[in-house]
Amino acid sequence: MYLPMLIIIPGIYFLALSSLFSAYFSGTKNNKINLYGALVAITITLILSFCLQHYYTIKIAALISTISYIAESVFVGLVFKKMEKITVSDIVFLKSNDLKWLVQTLQG
Repeated sequence: MYLPMLIIIPGIYFLALSSLFSAYFSGTKNNKINLYGALVAITITLILSFCLQHYYTIKIAALISTISYIAESVFVGLVFKKMEKITVSDIVFLKSNDLKWLVQTLQG
């Protein structure tokens, strides 16, 4: 059970990241993007499950899930980037303005 868990951990990370994007799109009334992302994931899951059915094990199932979660997260991330005209570094790295805003918010 250790290896399947190691295989699925990156998928769990991307699924959590995807839930942040999902909340954003729901809040901005763009639920169709969430639906499209889910369709990307289910399509990849079905295709890979069908193609690998003769080799299907718990390890393959974990790998398929991870690939599907990553694809869905990348899809909604790219849509978010395109809609908000933002770079990946803006999402990943903190800037001095971000820290100033955080300090001001915490101070009241």
